[in-house]
Amino acid sequence: MTIHQIMRCAQGTELADLLGIARTLHARQQAWEAWVGKEARGHMHLLDWQDGTLWVGVSSGTWAQWLRLRRDELLARWNRHYADSPVTALRCRVQPRLATLLRQTPASQNKRPANGPASSPEAAAALRVAALMVEDPQLAGAMDRLARTLEGKLRY
Repeated sequence: MTIHQIMRCAQGTELADLLGIARTLHARQQAWEAWVGKEARGHMHLLDWQDGTLWVGVSSGTWAQWLRLRRDELLARWNRHYADSPVTALRCRVQPRLATLLRQTPASQNKRPANGPASSPEAAAALRVAALMVEDPQLAGAMDRLARTLEGKLRY
């Protein structure tokens, strides 16, 4: 149900299953953004939740500290809303490029590629965040190009 799971199970998995996982991640990300508020939403993104730990990517150590100060409140909200996947720990991964990536996908930039399906800024943002976790630079570059294509910024 997370970006990590999407990346792990992408090979040999039906696209419909992956889309279901992505939809769950998107829905939980929207709830998360409502809980952290306007000031923080452009600086953090859900990465994973499993084995009782909620992982959040943050743009700097300052935002990691901000999360630590609100840990109990955020974990309580998570557990109230997502009893099917309870968490007891909150961990942060500092990803300096995250804020830039999250701010690059406003709705006004979402254009339909010339010969492709309609897409959303959330899909492009999810690809960019997933690319941050990929160690293979060629794969990360391909994911970034796909995100730009979804945003209508890259034409072939």
